[in-house]
Amino acid sequence: MQKIKLSNKSIAKNTIFLYVRMGFIMLVTLYTSRIVLRELRVVDFGIYNLVAGFVIMFSFFGSSLSNAAQRFLNYQYGLGNENETNRVFNMGFFNFFLLSIVVVVALETFGLWFLNNKLVIPSNRLAAVNIVFQFSVFSVFITVNTYIYRAILIARENMKIYALTGVFEAVSRLVIAFMLIKANNDKLVLYSFLYMVVSVIVSLVYLLYCSKKYKECKIKFFWDSELFKQMFSFIGWNAFTSLTEAINQQGISVVLNMFFGPAINAARGISFQINNALLSFSHNIYMAARPQLIKAYAVKDMAFFFKTINLSSKFTYYLLLILAIPLVIKMDYVLGIWLTEVPNFTSIFSILIIVYTLVDSIKNPIWAAAQAVGDLKKYSLIGGVVFLFNFPIAYLLLTLDFEPQWVYVVYVFVRVIYLITIIHVIKGLIPEFDTKNYLKTVIIPIILVTILAPIIPFLINCLFEGFVSLVVVSVMSFISVLCVIYFVGISNEERFYIRTFISEKIINEDKLKFLKWF
Repeated sequence: MQKIKLSNKSIAKNTIFLYVRMGFIMLVTLYTSRIVLRELRVVDFGIYNLVAGFVIMFSFFGSSLSNAAQRFLNYQYGLGNENETNRVFNMGFFNFFLLSIVVVVALETFGLWFLNNKLVIPSNRLAAVNIVFQFSVFSVFITVNTYIYRAILIARENMKIYALTGVFEAVSRLVIAFMLIKANNDKLVLYSFLYMVVSVIVSLVYLLYCSKKYKECKIKFFWDSELFKQMFSFIGWNAFTSLTEAINQQGISVVLNMFFGPAINAARGISFQINNALLSFSHNIYMAARPQLIKAYAVKDMAFFFKTINLSSKFTYYLLLILAIPLVIKMDYVLGIWLTEVPNFTSIFSILIIVYTLVDSIKNPIWAAAQAVGDLKKYSLIGGVVFLFNFPIAYLLLTLDFEPQWVYVVYVFVRVIYLITIIHVIKGLIPEFDTKNYLKTVIIPIILVTILAPIIPFLINCLFEGFVSLVVVSVMSFISVLCVIYFVGISNEERFYIRTFISEKIINEDKLKFLKWF
C-alpha cells in the first residue's frame, strides 16, 4: 500500500495555482460580460442567462455524481489503493452517461414545454430562444459525461492543468465577445453556439489529458454491487443537496422571470457574474483542501483533519472579505464604469449576493468533512429542508407585491439558519468535532473581523469621490482587513507562524526585532 503525504503546504501550493487561475479568469470574465451585455442588450442577455440557467438546473444530479466520484477517488488515494480507483472511475463513468441520457430526455420533453408555455419571452425572440435551448442541452450532455475526468484531476490534486483549462476557457469567451462586435446575424444565437463549442473543447481536453496521463482512466465495463450500493447512497443524498441548491438558484431565476420578465434576469445575470468571481475565491481553498481532508479522514489523522477544517473555513472567509468590502461600498460606481448599461436592481442584487457568498463560504469545509465521512443522510436531509424554505418564502413575497430584492434578503437569512443547523449536524456525524472550539476559533473571530474591518473604509468613502475614492477605499479596505485579521481574527499560534514565516522567508530576522512587540 502506497504511503500518502498530508500537508498544508500541498493545500497552499494548489491554492496558488487556483488563485492565479481565478484572478485571470475574473478579470477576463468581467470585461467579457461588459461586451456581451452591450452587444446582446438587456433583453437578450437576460434571455440567455434564463435559458442557460434553466437547462443547468436539470443537470443538478451531475454535481452529485461528481462529488461522489471525487470522494471515493480521494478515499482510495488516501489509503494508497490506486488500483481500486479504476473501479470507481468506471462506475462513475457509466453512471454519468446514464444521467446525461435522463437529463436530455427530461429537457426535450418537460423542459421544452415549460420553455415555450410558461417563461416570459418576447414572441419575436421565441424561435431564437429554442435554438439557444438546443445548444445549451448539447453542451450539458457533453459536460456531464466529462465530470468524471474533472473529478480525477481534483482527486489527483492536479490543479495546474485545471487552472490552465480555466484560463483557456476565459480567453476563448473573450474572443467570442469580440466576435459579437463584428457579427451581423442574430447575436444571441451566435453567442450560444460559440459558447457551446468552447464548453465541448474544454470537456474534450479533460477527457484526452486524463485518459493519457492516468492509468485508472481506462474504460472497461464491470459491475460491483457493493460499490454501487455505497456510491448510490452517497449520490442520493448528495443529489438532494444539489437539488435544493438548483431550486433556490435557477428556480428563483425562473420565478423572477414569471413576475418581472427577462429584464430582471439580466440584473440577476450580472449579479451572479460578480458572485461567480467571488465563489472562485472560496472554492479555491475548498478544492485544494478537500482531497487532503478526505485522505486525512481515511487514515484517521483527526488532528490534521480538524485543523484543516478550521483554517480553511476561516481564511476562505477572510480572503473573500478583502474583496467584498470595497465592492459593497462602491457597488454603484463599479457597475457604472464596468457596464455601458446597468439593468435595474443590479446594484442591490449584487450587494446581497455578496453577503450570501460570504456566509456560504464558511460551510464548504464542513460539507467536505461530511463527504469524507460518507454518511450524508442526516446532513443533506436536515440542511436541505432548511434551505428549501427559501423558495416558498420568496414566491410568497413576490405574490404579495414585494420588490424583487426581497428574494435575496430571504436568500441570505435562510443561508445563515442553514449554516447554524449544519454546524450542529456535523457534531452528530463526527463525535470528535468540538462545536464550542469551532465557534471560538472560527465563527467569533469571523464576526469580529466583519464588524471592525469595514469601519475605516466606510468613513474614508465619505471624503473622496470618483475613481480616487475607489482606489483609496480599496487600498484602505485591504490594509484594514489585514490588520484586524492579524490582531483579532487569528490565534496566537497563527500569529507566531506568520511572524516566523516573514522573518525566515522574506526579510532578515535581525531587521524584524520590532515584530516581537506583536
